[in-house]
Amino acid sequence: MSFADDIDDMLDPDEFADTADFGNGVEVNGIYDKEPVEIDTGHGFVMSVAHTFTCAQSALPAWVGDGTPVVVDGVSFKVRAPEPDGAGMIELTLEVQ
Repeated sequence: MSFADDIDDMLDPDEFADTADFGNGVEVNGIYDKEPVEIDTGHGFVMSVAHTFTCAQSALPAWVGDGTPVVVDGVSFKVRAPEPDGAGMIELTLEVQ
């Protein structure tokens, strides 16, 4: 099995992936992640959650960028800080709406 086959399996919603709905019938398969983060407020630390969605850059329409609305796992977000990895994948930082 090749690396590309592994990626295809990971991005299959029947296997491991989630689906991001960008509206207008545009759905993209990828990996949704919620990671706990610690934020230093200057007066102490606060725990929060960082939401990201990672997908194949080729699957993402060119109009998706900072501020684009998207629904993942039933939660409404706005895309913040899209970051291509240089190997064909892109990570979207998501802001809860």
